[in-house]
Amino acid sequence: MTTLFLKSCIKPIAKSVVCFAILLYNLPLTAQQTKFIESEILLGGIVPNYPNYPKTGLSKGFSISIGKTNFSNSHWANYYNKPSYGISFSYIESGNTVELGKEYGSTLFLDLSPNINSKQLWYFRTSIGTTYFSRFYEKGTNERNKIIGSHWNWRFKAFLFRDLIVQKNFSFRLGAGYIHSSNGHTQLPNFGMNAAMLSVSCRFYKDNPYLSRDNFNRSESYVKAKRKHFFQNRIGLGFHEYGGTLKPVGGDKKGVYAISFAYGLVFNDQLKLRSGFTYRYYQHYFEEIQNNDSVKLSPSTWSASNLYWLLGIEYVIGNFAIDIEGGINLHKPFYKYHFKQHERDIPMDKFLKSTFPMRLGLNLYLFKIERKKSLNPYVGVSINANFGQADFSQLNVGFSKTIFR
Repeated sequence: MTTLFLKSCIKPIAKSVVCFAILLYNLPLTAQQTKFIESEILLGGIVPNYPNYPKTGLSKGFSISIGKTNFSNSHWANYYNKPSYGISFSYIESGNTVELGKEYGSTLFLDLSPNINSKQLWYFRTSIGTTYFSRFYEKGTNERNKIIGSHWNWRFKAFLFRDLIVQKNFSFRLGAGYIHSSNGHTQLPNFGMNAAMLSVSCRFYKDNPYLSRDNFNRSESYVKAKRKHFFQNRIGLGFHEYGGTLKPVGGDKKGVYAISFAYGLVFNDQLKLRSGFTYRYYQHYFEEIQNNDSVKLSPSTWSASNLYWLLGIEYVIGNFAIDIEGGINLHKPFYKYHFKQHERDIPMDKFLKSTFPMRLGLNLYLFKIERKKSLNPYVGVSINANFGQADFSQLNVGFSKTIFR
């Protein structure tokens, strides 16, 4: 029953970011927001990350983005220097579609410019979302593709753009960046696909707000918000396959259950810095301890647990927050057996992966921080890692309790 439930969670987690995107785009449009449509052509190549990598060629694709530019006097628009944000839908293929397939992606994006009180020409874009691969690893028919182990995967993008032509109804830009796709260890093998890409794009407006420099001057009424204290609690339901990056293939998907408690500070109503502790229980670890005589641990819940000190930061954008978390493991006794079974015996690699947990995710809050609600529930999705190696994917439910003084 548990296995069937976890399998049924794969697509909802992949699609949840798309739902977040739809909610984001349908937030009420004010007179000081401008919608746009952006078309983009992508060219580049896949960066191999293991021996005997499948043959690759020129990667090519295109994307269509729908978004908004917020040049209002709202607090977050001023803090992030009049950002653009929205939804991108993309199609990418390499020169080897037989083994690597075709990729269909959907991501949330945020464009930020470093220019303040001057004409904006450079933009840094971060994106998080999901992607669907038409081909993945299959024993006997597609065994060289150890990159992707499932149809549905996470996608992360980082791009830098430069406007070359800015007119009333459109802007033309060049860009370059990196795309990473991974299923978060929910189905093996999972080396993940990395691609370096160049971009040519055109953004179409009804009336381009970038032509007016006044739109991008920080409002004179903008005042930094006072620093606040908060408590934040989270419950997480995660799942993964037991094993290393490469194998075993086709194992059961079982749960990783987490509870987290943290205390922190809110800076300027846009940046949340927190510290606390997270406890996790790994169902796979418990069963391996029970069934494997070489594991010299008592078959108890505590032996299959992980406790770590966390340090996290959230970048709040309206109702949404990009959640980045690291920490130090205080208790994870089974991992040394896991590492010995499934990883290369490199001392530094073992130290990093057994010591530093990491988590990257997206949260949707019920209220915007500036509404000054004391209790603010949220839901989220995240990918968890042992240092840089994916561990499991996770659904999160939590709340933030702000202390106003």
